[in-house]
Amino acid sequence: MIAPGGIVRCLHTDIIDLRKLGRLEVERASNVEFNDKTQAWEVSLPDGTLLQGGFARRDQALAWEREYFEARL
Repeated sequence: MIAPGGIVRCLHTDIIDLRKLGRLEVERASNVEFNDKTQAWEVSLPDGTLLQGGFARRDQALAWEREYFEARL
C-alpha cells in the first residue's frame, strides 16, 4: 500500500529487493515460534497475544501469518 506521502507499507518478502525503493524501516508485526509444551508452531503479536497456534509445520504458520496481515493492510 502506498500512502499519499509516498510511504510504502507491505509485508516483507525476499522475492522483491525493497531496498531499491529507498531507505527501509522494518518492524515485525508478529512472531512465529515453536511451542515446546504443545509441540506446535504459533503466531503471536510482539506483546505475546496468541493469534493462532497448532501448526504442525513452520511454513503453515508463516502462510497463515501472511494471509492474516495481508487482509489487514
